[in-house]
Amino acid sequence: MLEAGEWVCCSRGGLLVKEVSPETEATEEELNVMPSAKFIEESLTRMPSELFTRAKPYFTYWITFVHILISLLTIGIYGIAPVGFAQHVKTQLVLRNKGTYESVEHVQQENFWIGPSSDALIHLGAKFSPCLRRDQSISKLIEKERDQERNSGCCIQNDNSGCVQTLKEDCSETLAMFVKWPNADAPYLESTNRSRSSGAVCHQDPRTCEEPASAEPHIWEDDITQWPVSFAVIMFD
Repeated sequence: MLEAGEWVCCSRGGLLVKEVSPETEATEEELNVMPSAKFIEESLTRMPSELFTRAKPYFTYWITFVHILISLLTIGIYGIAPVGFAQHVKTQLVLRNKGTYESVEHVQQENFWIGPSSDALIHLGAKFSPCLRRDQSISKLIEKERDQERNSGCCIQNDNSGCVQTLKEDCSETLAMFVKWPNADAPYLESTNRSRSSGAVCHQDPRTCEEPASAEPHIWEDDITQWPVSFAVIMFD
């Protein structure tokens, strides 16, 4: 029989604590399951260390380390964009093909998080709407630029200081010579039984490119926008 004010402790999957009030007496069933005083004392001494054992978050440490490492590499490679909330405009004079200077503006979105620019983030795989879905306005602009590229030629400086791929109207008639197929030594294309009309391209020619070579069954099309990137060319003495 328990007296008033004494505690009953029973641990089986948890700790059951019950206070016996003066009006309540322990039943025979409760007395049968009641542990000994020594067991109660050992349980109370041992349980706090078992319940409050802390596990170290190694996975969180690893993810945080990877994020910090990627952030430092990104900033080291691409640099930090201008800090702010507006757009950063940079103006500079650029020498055009006709020998005249033209003022060109470069607009860059500022980053108030003190990090890489939007271009760098997109290059690294950040979500960008035109990259996720087909935009009709952008598609029309790309197709327009491809049409202009098909009609472009090689503008060679008269002093052989260099050449640039451009349209005829953008090539100086005084300081440079404009080379455009089929008017100037165009290669013959057997599939069409006529000379190529798309080209020429500065430092790239189907007749001199070795890797990848324009040979059966991979003949380059008569469309310079579909040409592959040339890695090796034949050098003539």
